Amino acid sequence: MAEQPCDDERRGSGPTVSPGGVALLVGENSARFQFYSVLLEELGYQVRCSGSYDEGAKLLDSDAFALIVVSQGSLKFEGRRLLERASATSPRPPVLVVAQSPDVQCFLEAMQLGAAEYLTEPVTAQVLVRAVKTHARVPTDSIRAEARTGLDERNAA
Repeated sequence: MAEQPCDDERRGSGPTVSPGGVALLVGENSARFQFYSVLLEELGYQVRCSGSYDEGAKLLDSDAFALIVVSQGSLKFEGRRLLERASATSPRPPVLVVAQSPDVQCFLEAMQLGAAEYLTEPVTAQVLVRAVKTHARVPTDSIRAEARTGLDERNAA
């Protein structure tokens, strides 16, 4: 599966250079990642998405990312491939692992591989904003995004 836009309607109209840099979203839950995409764009990131872990890992070879959000996948932790690849890049971007089915073994492995944070679904707008602000560079003018998180929360439901 090739790289896919997070939102076809908005993808062509965004800026080519974003103050927060480029964020990569990788996972199979397109509805949740659509929500993350909107929120990250509000925080000043240009967002690229992939529904394939292998394709997401290949994107790391061609672009520098300021932030990566990857789905854990199943309890087999398919997101591990991307986390391993991201850990080997320089500069090393923060990686947020999102788990639909949290697992202690996956959590421990993610943290040992260098994940900045292990988040469990449902990830609210407030939780994602906090994680991004804690682990990644967020432009100061993106504070306006925090005020909208209540509205975004209702849109994600």
